[in-house]
Amino acid sequence: MGSSGIRRRKPAKHLPKVTGSAESGPPHVMWPDDRSGFEPSSFSPAGGARNMWALFNTLQRGRRRDRDRPPIWTLLTLLLIWLAVIGAVAFVLRFGS
Repeated sequence: MGSSGIRRRKPAKHLPKVTGSAESGPPHVMWPDDRSGFEPSSFSPAGGARNMWALFNTLQRGRRRDRDRPPIWTLLTLLLIWLAVIGAVAFVLRFGS
């Protein structure tokens, strides 16, 4: 008896260190280029992971398309000023004379 029949564990093989940062974007192996022939369904695990990756990137960076348009509060303020001017003109025309 003894430990002669026990199989020994293999020595651990350490992985090489990763260079670069995770913020640089997903690896190309993970997400193929658009129109490459592989488009995962939104309901598959790959499609769900891709959608979550896009959501996290959007939340982290902010929506860049919205920076091209004026903010909604600016448009609402201009609309209220325009309505106030039209109302004042109508009031003057009705009760001014």
